[in-house]
Amino acid sequence: MHQVLNKFALSFLTFPLPRNMRVKRAAKLKRLRKDVDDLEIEKKRLRVKLELARRDLANAEGVEEIDVDYELGYGG
Repeated sequence: MHQVLNKFALSFLTFPLPRNMRVKRAAKLKRLRKDVDDLEIEKKRLRVKLELARRDLANAEGVEEIDVDYELGYGG
């Protein structure tokens, strides 16, 4: 009887712990999914920014080449 009473007295400690762990894990998964989504958005934004920088560089190099050609007498 004493063992049954101890088992019963401690049983309330065993069930909330796994549930609490599941709640914490679910919260962590939710946070990690949000972090991944935020990083995906940032990655897309940075890809656009990189492409714009590449275009600006290509335009600047094209202008520079034209100026050099003109100064050497190749342009006109």
